[in-house]
Amino acid sequence: MLADGKFHSGEILGEALGITRAAVWKHLRALKVRGIEIHSVPGKGHRLAGGIELLSEMKIRAGLSDAARARLGGIELFQQIDSTNSELRRRASGLPSAYACFAETQSVGRGRNNRAWVSPYARNLYLSLLWRFNAGPDALSGLSLAVGVAVLRALQGMGVDGIGLKWPNDLLLRGAKLVDLVRAGGVLMGGLRKVLPGAQARPMSSGPYNLPPSTTCWWPCAEPDTTSRATQSATADF
Repeated sequence: MLADGKFHSGEILGEALGITRAAVWKHLRALKVRGIEIHSVPGKGHRLAGGIELLSEMKIRAGLSDAARARLGGIELFQQIDSTNSELRRRASGLPSAYACFAETQSVGRGRNNRAWVSPYARNLYLSLLWRFNAGPDALSGLSLAVGVAVLRALQGMGVDGIGLKWPNDLLLRGAKLVDLVRAGGVLMGGLRKVLPGAQARPMSSGPYNLPPSTTCWWPCAEPDTTSRATQSATADF
């Protein structure tokens, strides 16, 4: 109920969930511990700042073309995980190519040069994709650029203008970093190479089209189902 970003009283929340108002308070405190910002105003109730949209495998798959669905090896969504990239590394030998791993939050996500990624719950899009190439490392020298182009096209397809690609791993919106892209790879038996492109994108609280040049909150989630649609587009282009 709080996903719409509107105020709801504790009484109404309790009735909808079949719990007491005291239990509602306990649940709200638990959400705050997860880092979810909740506004509580006497006489008005409680609301999630900016609303919230959780990832949905059903919505992601429904938005893919037939060709993209056929190419996708699988989708897995986690509420919380150490790192989507680490998860695919641990299980790579038993997973098919084109396997996508998403999380609502990461506890030890890492970017380039082992920098920590701040990963608030349901406020960013965390994605790693396992892809196998029957080629050596030299053949993959342009992969980071190709992944960047795929994400750029996905955002442009949603009507987000003013995006540029900065070699080799960053997408910029009006000069501010929009998306971090990280590539990790390893060689498996038979010369088959596995590559794990990863992306982190952050939500725009003020919408995707009217941000000032200094804005550094980045993924356009202001419209309904935007996260799912962006995920569909990027996954299809990969």
